[in-house]
Amino acid sequence: IEMFRAGLSLVSGDLAATHAHARLAMDMAAANEDDVVRSGAAGLSGLAHWACGELDEASRSYATCIDGLLRAQHLSDAIGCYLTVAEIQVEQGRLRAAQATYAEAERVAASTNGEVVRGIADIHVGQSQIALAHGDIQTAREQLAAARSLGEERGLPHYPYRSRLAAAMLAEAEGDLAGALECVLEAQQVY
Repeated sequence: IEMFRAGLSLVSGDLAATHAHARLAMDMAAANEDDVVRSGAAGLSGLAHWACGELDEASRSYATCIDGLLRAQHLSDAIGCYLTVAEIQVEQGRLRAAQATYAEAERVAASTNGEVVRGIADIHVGQSQIALAHGDIQTAREQLAAARSLGEERGLPHYPYRSRLAAAMLAEAEGDLAGALECVLEAQQVY
């Protein structure tokens, strides 16, 4: 109940209440050794920290979330959290850290004994954006192609938007402004 209260508080914009309810949920979940509730509450708290611009605290909350999700074997959810941590690191200008986070997410995805988990396509999109930030257009193109080859069903809910935005960035880097604009318009439509 406290976790759902945290979620409702987040949606209504009451970030202080989000943290308070999330903390109660995490405390109760720790007592019951409930990794899923503890992770969910930590993730909600992380979102509230991110909304406040408290990026280091958001990363710490997401680290707690990831640990619990991995213990519970909720790998796609953990990959989604790795993606969020990488986005925060990019926002902080910590591209190497983001690259390492994407690599760790890729290791987790590879640990599924051949099963392709949702979120793996998003990892490639993120790696493409990091490569572009480093001016490595070839790697960016390869990573985006790898994401596309997996299909949208191997992406998380924001994948259609994120992949088109990454394609727009790649097109711009290659000097194809018309193609970039087309990708941006597609991204807007699927957002």
